[in-house]
Amino acid sequence: VKVLFINPTHKEMLPCSYYLDGQCKFSDEKCHFSHGEIVPFSSLQEY
Repeated sequence: VKVLFINPTHKEMLPCSYYLDGQCKFSDEKCHFSHGEIVPFSSLQEY
């Protein structure tokens, strides 16, 4: 599962608006903003 931060504390954690629109020209590693973090579904907890 790919998750995004609700309250980012660093610029690198801010979601990339281009990625969210499917238009980012950069890879996950090269973009200055977040494309989300991959975490196992089993590690998600109900909030």
